[in-house]
Amino acid sequence: MDRPRHWQRLFVIALNPAITALLIPLRTHLDLGSVFLIQLVGVMVSASLMGPLAGAGIALITALVTNWFFVPPLYSLAISSYDNLIATLIFVVVASASGWLLSLMRGKNELLLRSTAEQQRMRDSEDTRTTLLASVGHDLRTPIAGIKATVSGLRAGDVSWSKAETAEALAAIEEGTDRLQELVSNLLDMSRLEAGVVAVKFEPTELSDPLNSAIRLAPKLNLRLDIPSRLPLIMTDAVLLERALHNLLVNVHTHTPRGTLVEIFASQSNDHVKIDVIDHGPGLSGMEMQGLFARLSSSDGEPRRRGLGLAIVNGFVTSLNGRILAATTRNGGLTVSIWLPKATQ
Repeated sequence: MDRPRHWQRLFVIALNPAITALLIPLRTHLDLGSVFLIQLVGVMVSASLMGPLAGAGIALITALVTNWFFVPPLYSLAISSYDNLIATLIFVVVASASGWLLSLMRGKNELLLRSTAEQQRMRDSEDTRTTLLASVGHDLRTPIAGIKATVSGLRAGDVSWSKAETAEALAAIEEGTDRLQELVSNLLDMSRLEAGVVAVKFEPTELSDPLNSAIRLAPKLNLRLDIPSRLPLIMTDAVLLERALHNLLVNVHTHTPRGTLVEIFASQSNDHVKIDVIDHGPGLSGMEMQGLFARLSSSDGEPRRRGLGLAIVNGFVTSLNGRILAATTRNGGLTVSIWLPKATQ
């Protein structure tokens, strides 16, 4: 059984005195058996919250208090009747045993609930792994097949390659390898997010530092930046923010035509700094917008072909105490807005 909380201790300390105080004005109308039955309820509740040993102690204290206020002679621990003595002893035994059984049942119920929760967590984890493999399987096969076909062609002895063709083939291999490296990094990031082991190191940071780093690492885009020079510092982890922005830019590059204008704006929004990444590509349908940042699932049960990028962006932004929303860009495209907390002065 879990360790009793502070409020539980206070409740138990107050419960039996409160019951006694309520019964004292009624003692001329109640016999001793009724008083003990009512007190038994309080003892059982206390034992279920505090454990069997505490329940036995509370049962003994309750018996002494009841003897003092309800058993003749009143206001004395002496018991003038054998019947009252037997009733008091039976109360102590029954209350202790009942409290112990109730506490034991509560402990078993908590154990069962933990076991059920653990089984559900394992099922969810298995479902996530299955969906994860289904989601990235196509993305992994495409560059692998391209690399294999190109390498096989280069090794074929019956084909003569010019220098230009060889350079083009090597560039294709390099591009496919970069894509595989990106997918592996995304898989590792998603595994960390799913396992809840993302270590976050918050510190005051200039937005331009992780943003510029993410832009350098991302594929070439037709970018237009508007980042105010006096933008407040943000309280964030620069490395995780860089990974989030990098995945967002890679997603834009993957799903927009070459040369599409991509605008990045930053502004102050109350106690947050807002980052807008606006593309003017084909955009998404209403159905595609639903669950855009969800972990790999879609409404029709089929894995999304948008990869892991946006799920990772959402996971990292959430870890950074931020929030993220997506909306349709006017005249077509997608706008992703991220809010991150400002650093305290």
